[in-house]
Amino acid sequence: MFRNHIDALKRRIEAGEFTEGLEDAFGEVSSHAFDLAREVVRLAYGDESEGISESEIFLLATHIEVALRKEGMQ
Repeated sequence: MFRNHIDALKRRIEAGEFTEGLEDAFGEVSSHAFDLAREVVRLAYGDESEGISESEIFLLATHIEVALRKEGMQ
């Protein structure tokens, strides 16, 4: 599922159309998961990652948060 989200994000980057409006849910994800998601995006997309919305980062961070909780790393 994480890989599918990365692929979908790539398509949205190419189209310049990002998911928006998820700010109300940001509190459900740890800052650690957000930081890791930002790093994944930076590593995967380099300079293209500059314009990616925080809502897009949040969507990736939710997958990371689930993995962290499963591993007891929270």
